[in-house]
Amino acid sequence: MDGEWVDYSYINHYLCNGGVVLCAFDDPRDEEAAEIFRGLFPDRTVTLVDAREIFAGGGGIHCITQQQPAAGS
Repeated sequence: MDGEWVDYSYINHYLCNGGVVLCAFDDPRDEEAAEIFRGLFPDRTVTLVDAREIFAGGGGIHCITQQQPAAGS
């Protein structure tokens, strides 16, 4: 990014109820990665989210999520 190396990775995804939030980078391989994840998680909806700004700050989709336990847990 801006001539500097950025560690873009599809592995930094987030599993949520019925879905997978998958990093995207405006790269032709984004959809290829989504198809792989659809094969890994056939019962979940895979959603690509542009994560370039998040990665520029040093994290990814999974890094910026905060899981909350169910009430009464």
